[in-house]
Amino acid sequence: MAGNGGREQYPAYVADAAARERARLPKTAKLADPGSSRLREYARARWEDRWSPELISARLVTEFPGQPQMRVSHETIYQSLFVQGRGALRRELTQCLRTGRALG
Repeated sequence: MAGNGGREQYPAYVADAAARERARLPKTAKLADPGSSRLREYARARWEDRWSPELISARLVTEFPGQPQMRVSHETIYQSLFVQGRGALRRELTQCLRTGRALG
């Protein structure tokens, strides 16, 4: 409750509105964020080398210890490949999927 004003100042409708605002969609994809260019380029280079999103995500932890800005889940990498409207990674990168197809 401290994030919503604490026990003394906890009007439920204000807390509800604040929670809804924090959860609002669409959110900017992490790899599409202008502040994540280093992370995006790392992921793109490894994807072009045909690394799996799971491997990319795991290697970020070992190659950039203590740098939380250099973390991304494999699910986020897949979303960046398939949600082209966000422009996180180029459409051509979907050709690097091991199955050789973009979707389904």
